Amino acid sequence: MWTKYYSMLYPSCKPDDFAQYSAALKANLKEPGRQEGLLHMIHASKRASEERISSVSLPSLVIMGSKDPDFKSPEAEAKWIAEQLRSKYTMIENAGHYPHAEMPDVTGPLMLEFIQSLPA
Repeated sequence: MWTKYYSMLYPSCKPDDFAQYSAALKANLKEPGRQEGLLHMIHASKRASEERISSVSLPSLVIMGSKDPDFKSPEAEAKWIAEQLRSKYTMIENAGHYPHAEMPDVTGPLMLEFIQSLPA
């Protein structure tokens, strides 16, 4: 089930190593305790992260895919995160949960520009 969901996280195109990674993921989930660990992660509270996010003081850039299935409104989530971090956000159109892997040609330049804008 998880591997099927994982596939949905890349709505526009999958990375070149997607099949290999998916096979490794599927094998990993067959190991004892992995399914339970996955369920724990899925159902874990995000409260601690929400409480701590505003204490981050380093420069940050929020990049989110417009079709991230983990959020009802990916842009609203990106905006909230950016507000908490006192940073900017960028939406990657048609990308899912992993825009850096799905569209590296789009996200790479954004990340480089952000890094180069930081004080030395």
